[in-house]
Amino acid sequence: MATTYDDGIVEILRIVDNIANPGDMPKKGEETIARMAFVYQHIGVTRHYESLKAGETISAIIEMYQNTNISANDRAVISGKRYKIMRVEHGFNRDGIRITTLTLGEDIS
Repeated sequence: MATTYDDGIVEILRIVDNIANPGDMPKKGEETIARMAFVYQHIGVTRHYESLKAGETISAIIEMYQNTNISANDRAVISGKRYKIMRVEHGFNRDGIRITTLTLGEDIS
């Protein structure tokens, strides 16, 4: 059975050092680098407790078609809620399709 990415749309934001117009004072900001359909993945017990030992809490794990432009320095927005991208993994799903898996945590920025 093929995976369907129908749990929602994730917006990936990149932190940008300067979004100011030329000649204006530099200003940090964000730009959207991707909007992609995704599916939630199960957070296993081992992964959950390992993250707690590391002092972090996993909010969600999502899978989408592969996008190698996403990094752990970016942010994810799902239904208006912001998340820190804790981990980015690229690989293949059980159907042999190239995917990206994101581990998301609470955004405190």
